[in-house]
Amino acid sequence: MGQKNPVKVIILILFLGYGISIFWLNNVQKKSIALAQAKIANLGDINQDSDVNKLRAALTQLPEAIDTLEQVIQLPGVPLQPVSREITKLNYQLIAVKRKLYLAEHGLIYLRLAKQSAMAAALLVQNPPHPVETWYQAQQKWQYAINLLEKFLKKVCHIQKLEKN
Repeated sequence: MGQKNPVKVIILILFLGYGISIFWLNNVQKKSIALAQAKIANLGDINQDSDVNKLRAALTQLPEAIDTLEQVIQLPGVPLQPVSREITKLNYQLIAVKRKLYLAEHGLIYLRLAKQSAMAAALLVQNPPHPVETWYQAQQKWQYAINLLEKFLKKVCHIQKLEKN
């Protein structure tokens, strides 16, 4: 009977230690989530904002917040759903920020260049008849405008696919 007491005490200590470690990990998770949210708190509503400077700030701060959450220690039997949910949410925000930043930085440039090329093509072929070379130059300018728009749309579609995944 004297041998059963030390075994019970050891088992009790193990369960108590496991319970304390679960409580500690839950606190670590909560602190990590709070720290990650603090890193992006000054960004405001990223989904509604189209300010390039705020989007650039978000592009650096969101990965930092995600890294903070990914460093949470994992113990068997302790659910990490709150951390996983937060990481997923931040990843979606990061993809949305990349898309908006791309559109803000490059979209107008692509559209402006395509418009200029199309206008140049239209001006070339005014008041026909023209030699074949003029029509060829106009065709090249139109093709350049189309290529720019296709390139831009492919990039936007690629970013949208990333958002869905």
